[in-house]
Amino acid sequence: MTKKTAHRAISSIYEAFLGEELETESIKSFLARWIKRKASEIKSATEYRNHIKAFLETLGSKANEPLFGLTLKDCFGFRDLAQKKNSNGSVNKKIKTLRVAFNDAVREKLIPENPFLDVPLLKERDKQTRRAFTRQEIDALFSTCKDPEWLSMMIFALYTGLRLGDLLNLTWNNIDLTPGREAITISTGKTGRIINNPLREADLLIHVKKLAEKPHSLSAHLHPRLYAIRQRSPKGSTLSNQFYEIMVNAGIVPPKGQHTAKRNGRDGRHQISEISFHSFRHTLTTWLKANDVGLATAMDIVGHESKTISENYTHIDYKTKQNALNSLPQIDSILKAVKSL
Repeated sequence: MTKKTAHRAISSIYEAFLGEELETESIKSFLARWIKRKASEIKSATEYRNHIKAFLETLGSKANEPLFGLTLKDCFGFRDLAQKKNSNGSVNKKIKTLRVAFNDAVREKLIPENPFLDVPLLKERDKQTRRAFTRQEIDALFSTCKDPEWLSMMIFALYTGLRLGDLLNLTWNNIDLTPGREAITISTGKTGRIINNPLREADLLIHVKKLAEKPHSLSAHLHPRLYAIRQRSPKGSTLSNQFYEIMVNAGIVPPKGQHTAKRNGRDGRHQISEISFHSFRHTLTTWLKANDVGLATAMDIVGHESKTISENYTHIDYKTKQNALNSLPQIDSILKAVKSL
């Protein structure tokens, strides 16, 4: 008996007992419909799309078969294959996305149970703690990097705490150069939180004013070349690799070596560095706390969710944040970079 024959038999029995046809949908069409709906509910569904795409590629032609044909073996097969190419943490993210997707299929009564619920998450033994840059590493980065847009991105990252994706999306609409109220305002991609921060006077404000001297429209991106690269490579791996090379040139990380051979085949995972572009965010947070800036103010500047703010409805005013940012120490290598741009 083929799967199609079995399905027709089951459909006939279902219709005979309940008086209605048994709804069927392919795995691929359901997931396409699910991600379309999910994209309208959350700020960014790019990661979810990548997880779905990877799963469908693993299934191959079976992705076009009825949804009820998905087996636990298929789910384990996907997990095991993904583990060869990704860190355990990345694999777990994929599994969690698929758990959510197929939970919705159960709610819609398209399948009786969610097979991904029986796929255990992997132990994240390879998980490493991200950390802030040291002062020496900051000096090395700003002294050796010669790319104007990357230098600009680093200055913004260090004194706003914005993530890479948010910085790439910056346009002149996000910048206010009203004298005495110079600020950057943006809705963050990850949480949708509105960040409104002063432009630090010692270096960031000087840099932004220099950028503003060139003709531009309000909709123009501040870092157009890097933004275009991100559009061509939505996963961000190209830009992550570029920044890793900047760190290599600065002498603060080793070059990426060849994958190491293991008894069960070649390991497709890269060694995870404890520092990355995201470390600028950790650095700003560390500097603010070390400079005795209040917890609520520090968290508001960086855009972290704060119980202090949410529970007490605390409003951190412009002057408080301006004083906090301007009180941070000046770094000669950054000042030199600003002058060179």
